[in-house]
Amino acid sequence: MTGRSANVLTGTRIRERRLALSRRQAEVARSIGISAAYLNLIEHNRRPVGPDLIARLAAELEVPADELAEGREEIRIAALREAAAHPVAVGTAPELDQVTEYLARYPGWSALLIAHARRAGGLERQLVDLSDRMTQDPYLLTTLHEILSAVTAVRSTAAILVEEGEISPEWRRRFHQNLHQDSQRLSLTAQALVAHLDSFEAEGHAATPQEEVEAWLAEAGHQVPDPSTLASDAAQAMAAALLDGLQADRAALPDAVLAGAVADAGRPADPLRL
Repeated sequence: MTGRSANVLTGTRIRERRLALSRRQAEVARSIGISAAYLNLIEHNRRPVGPDLIARLAAELEVPADELAEGREEIRIAALREAAAHPVAVGTAPELDQVTEYLARYPGWSALLIAHARRAGGLERQLVDLSDRMTQDPYLLTTLHEILSAVTAVRSTAAILVEEGEISPEWRRRFHQNLHQDSQRLSLTAQALVAHLDSFEAEGHAATPQEEVEAWLAEAGHQVPDPSTLASDAAQAMAAALLDGLQADRAALPDAVLAGAVADAGRPADPLRL
């Protein structure tokens, strides 16, 4: 940023802050030990402002010094340039040589433009992240398959029931029972899918439920962890199923029996011999 650009931004900010506090120019100038005429030149970007004067003005205007200094505006100018470099701006030819003046004259509009650009960038990154998850998340793929399967079953059963012709009471009862069961399965699976999709934003990271469970197991070590500590409902369901399988394995092969077999096999124990 050039010295003139810094002065433009600094002078404009000083004036805006003073007006926001409804302070008179002469009053502020007298309080910081300069003339009203000199402060007027500063506010109209015709005089440089040194660090000492910035500090006195900041104290008098009840604002942090960096709010008036140029460093904060460098970030905003960089953000405006970044917005102008976005592919959507191709063909519009933003006046980059006037970005400093634009920020000085229209700080509110500049802040709004920066906020919109950052919001759009965040949504673009989130969309890419969600797209990756939807193509790589095994739980999501399985759930979608279950929903399609349930929808197909409900549709097939309903088609049979609306066909013309006699259906025996026994078969009609069976079809109604199947329709009820498939509808319940569809409802539960759809609820699980909605909860899983909601967890995308709540989790704040791109880990799939499987990756979340793997990290959860690695952190637990040899202890039996608590599934409720997992962030997403999908990961909790996977962890609960995993622990159920572990309990079944322990029932089939108790720890005491396994420990005895390992002791008899010697060290190191051969898994094939066990």
